[in-house]
Amino acid sequence: MGERVFTREDAKGLIRTTSEKVRIPSDFTVIASGALAGFSQVKDLTIPEGVKRIESHAFYTRSFKNTSNMEHLTIPSSLTQFDRWCFYDCKALKNIDLPEDFSEQLALELFCQCPTAVVRFGKKLIGAAKKKTIQQIMDESSGILSLGSASLLTIEPDGTLRIPQNYTIILPNAMRNLGSRGIKKVVIPSTIRLISPNAFSFLNSLEEVVIGAGSEFIDNCAFAGCRYLKKIMIPDSVKKIGVGAFMNLPSLESIRLPSDLEAISDETFSGCHALKKVHFGNRIQQIGAGAFAGCTSLRGMMLPESVKQIGNSAFWECSSLQRLYIPAGCEKLKQSALGSCPRLSTLYMPRIIRDANEQNRIFGDITAPNITFIDPGTPRPDWDLSQLPEEPDEFQVPETLFAKPDHAKKIQEEPKEYVPTFAGHPQQEQPQEPPVDAETVRKLEQMIVQMQGQMDRLAKASAAQIPQSEVHADSLQTITSDLEALRSDFDAAKSLRDSAATLQNLQKQIDTFSAMQSRMNEIAKLQEKVDAIA
Repeated sequence: MGERVFTREDAKGLIRTTSEKVRIPSDFTVIASGALAGFSQVKDLTIPEGVKRIESHAFYTRSFKNTSNMEHLTIPSSLTQFDRWCFYDCKALKNIDLPEDFSEQLALELFCQCPTAVVRFGKKLIGAAKKKTIQQIMDESSGILSLGSASLLTIEPDGTLRIPQNYTIILPNAMRNLGSRGIKKVVIPSTIRLISPNAFSFLNSLEEVVIGAGSEFIDNCAFAGCRYLKKIMIPDSVKKIGVGAFMNLPSLESIRLPSDLEAISDETFSGCHALKKVHFGNRIQQIGAGAFAGCTSLRGMMLPESVKQIGNSAFWECSSLQRLYIPAGCEKLKQSALGSCPRLSTLYMPRIIRDANEQNRIFGDITAPNITFIDPGTPRPDWDLSQLPEEPDEFQVPETLFAKPDHAKKIQEEPKEYVPTFAGHPQQEQPQEPPVDAETVRKLEQMIVQMQGQMDRLAKASAAQIPQSEVHADSLQTITSDLEALRSDFDAAKSLRDSAATLQNLQKQIDTFSAMQSRMNEIAKLQEKVDAIA
């Protein structure tokens, strides 16, 4: 008999809005990823005999963060296959019932984020079951690097922290008390098999991490938020890297992933603004939701031929991304996978866009690449991604936008649905005057987005840098009126009803507003000097 998987759809049919106590039907053998995510009303869950495996992140999806309020969990003896992070986000657990012969070491690994939870091994008879808290198991286990033991570690004069080889597991938040001790480099020995969630997160002085061959798991957010971390050496022995493991590392420029890694989890590199180069292994099959979201320095990427799926918003707001190769074997691009990538101009991908609606679902309104459809066996492009130009500091209005006044007139007309010109599929001849070409529209959209950013930054700077008490009321009103006028012009330009000449004038107004802001800052400084003299 084959597997019968308990999915999110099954959970929706089983769990009501008032259901606090839930028992999964006994005819299921597997609990799928995300199946129980978002059901915050459930306080008591029983997994029955017959269920053999629970997949990773069964209680978590990117859409439902920190929603599990489960306090009591019962696990059967038939459940012996626990995918990594299967109980991630179950931080409210207070009581866990396990089979009598369940491994304490496995219980520790599964529920290490719940140190106060009481684990009961065996039958539910008064006095018959062995009881321990997760914290007690931690204290009794050897080789466990915890918050307390980490505080006793020696940091070398040059800021290097070498984890002793007698440890095998680093527990969650283990380094929390070392954040102010100037650690610049961490050397993790090959004896460490597991690096738990948030183990090294927010070590603000950390610059380099060396992980020894032998480590197998890097858990969720393990190194998240280390603002100066710029070098990470990951051995090929690492099998899985968790959600957000390296998110928000603004100094990280390049990274080499393990050769046998099969998935890049959700938000793994989200917010790594300096990341430019990623060295993939040849077994990556899935790129998770938001995996590279906000990687604003990423200019080009060639995904390995093994990639089968790209998740929601995987490359969201990769504003410098210009070239991307997606292999012919990729079967699915999810919602907004390439959304808000205004500079993406060259895209190689398989023929999986079926209509305009699906195209819009993947790219959104801002991304408008020239697409080359590829088939199995098509040679990979010979790109030198290091030669791609850097993102300019300020967007300049392209001169080509104003080279043909007749085209500018066309922009004033009601816009029609825009479909990008795919490579190898030329546009049909038009009997009338040709409309604005795709490249012009793409540049206009880029310019509008960046102008909006300029205006937002100017508005914030005005509010932060010019105290109202130091500015004459009439002057402040003038600036406010000018800004509202700019926004009005922007709204008109955004719908592409204004001409390119109007957009050029809008850029001049933004420059003028910026100059006015500088002048008001000077007035504020003079006022401070006058006040000091008085």
